[in-house]
Amino acid sequence: MKQKECKKINIYELEALYSPSFDIFSEDDETYDRLKRIISFKLDETERRIILCYADIGNLRDTAKIFNVSTSTIWAYVTRIKTKIMKFYKEK
Repeated sequence: MKQKECKKINIYELEALYSPSFDIFSEDDETYDRLKRIISFKLDETERRIILCYADIGNLRDTAKIFNVSTSTIWAYVTRIKTKIMKFYKEK
């Protein structure tokens, strides 16, 4: 049985895609822009890369393959990162 190949990820393209816009004519709504700012400025590099890969790929197993760790490790990171994002999001 042939294993499905992992999706190729260019982390620099992902970071550019999810970077906040400082343009006054940005078409992002306030919620999306705020979320991008939290990801860019409040998360450390490891957290940012994990959550961006997870958001792009959409599942824990393939994200774990990219980082060469177990699925439960990625699950723990994603859960912790979500909690951290929500904490910053609730702050005004």
